[in-house]
Amino acid sequence: MTTSVASLLEKLRLTLRRPELLEAALTHPSLVPDRPLMSYERLEFLGDAVVGIAVSEYLYRKFSGVSEGELARRRATLVSREVLAEAARAMGLYDMDPVRRAMDQLGTRAERSVLAAVYEAVIGAIFLDSGYRTARRVVNASLADAYKTLDDRTVLDDPKTRLQQLTQAKWHVLPEYRVERAEGTDHQPVFTASVSVRGKIFGRGHGASKKRAQQLAAARALESMQEEGLEDERTEG
Repeated sequence: MTTSVASLLEKLRLTLRRPELLEAALTHPSLVPDRPLMSYERLEFLGDAVVGIAVSEYLYRKFSGVSEGELARRRATLVSREVLAEAARAMGLYDMDPVRRAMDQLGTRAERSVLAAVYEAVIGAIFLDSGYRTARRVVNASLADAYKTLDDRTVLDDPKTRLQQLTQAKWHVLPEYRVERAEGTDHQPVFTASVSVRGKIFGRGHGASKKRAQQLAAARALESMQEEGLEDERTEG
């Protein structure tokens, strides 16, 4: 078992019978050009389906009054490359030796797609070794932050767009965003952003990118405005 696999298993609190599956899940095809079946591609194919099922089950159980079309739209957002790449970073997949070596070869432009693929491959490996329930636990834990943006009253549009529509309709102003601080490492940054309207801060968010932090701040602002009875989009006199 490699050091990368051992550290990942410890982080995920898992014991696998076939740790070699995780080794393959972390291996980009460029690292094994003569042995394509030893890369993450087949596991990514399987993991894509497992992640989709786990997310679909979560949405189905949580949002009993939401239509099929809206459930599908929410699932599409949750399994997007951006969200899965963030989940991969949170799991520490970027710091795994094989992943970093692939990034060194491919450059930063491939980062999001590679991380999302590795994430799905890891889930596929866990599914093969330990079954759906364990894989579902890892999916739900790793997507917990993304799940927090969902509730029964909020359509999963870009919350920044929804907040802008609301503030323009109600007060004829735009939300103002500010990145308050950046923490973490270069490979696992954590940004904190706030959003204010007419000088009052309504929400803060934390994310692996400035955009994600601002989106979560906007989602929190929408929740705060609803709690204060300010979500009605009718223009005030």
